[in-house]
Amino acid sequence: MTTEEFNRIWVPLVERMYKVAFYILESEDDAMDAVQDLFVKLWNKKDDLQDVRAPLAYSLELTKNQCLDRIRSKNVRQTDRIDEAKVRLPDSSTAPDDDFIGRETVRIVRQCVAELPDNQRNVLEMRVFKGLSYEDISEKTGLSQLNLRVLLSLARKSLRSKIAKRV
Repeated sequence: MTTEEFNRIWVPLVERMYKVAFYILESEDDAMDAVQDLFVKLWNKKDDLQDVRAPLAYSLELTKNQCLDRIRSKNVRQTDRIDEAKVRLPDSSTAPDDDFIGRETVRIVRQCVAELPDNQRNVLEMRVFKGLSYEDISEKTGLSQLNLRVLLSLARKSLRSKIAKRV
């Protein structure tokens, strides 16, 4: 595929790819990064793109997959941070003030979780507190895994803002 063909076929799809990426990632910067990474991949495979019959469908599928990979990668990093936080939870050997702060923090988090809409709270509790997989949650709720990821993202975003206001 020549540069002119690539520019004629694939570059006009940037805006649609960005919209899908932004819808999934909920961040302008992350969406732009995802689309940019996709274009690098597309350019590197430009000779194989001759056989693609529906460039729009192909590009949107690639965009969706790229975004889900980014979410999975981010979740792995967040899980690592949660594990580190568990190590730092107060124990009986901590000072009374530290123990009070720890209890107060837990109380605030519980309050904020209770204030979430029911669907977000339920999905968050199943994923974070019960440790269920997306597949298990999907079976229990009847929601698609993409919907679950969106609900979790909204719940976490809402929790961050609620906790920040109270701390």
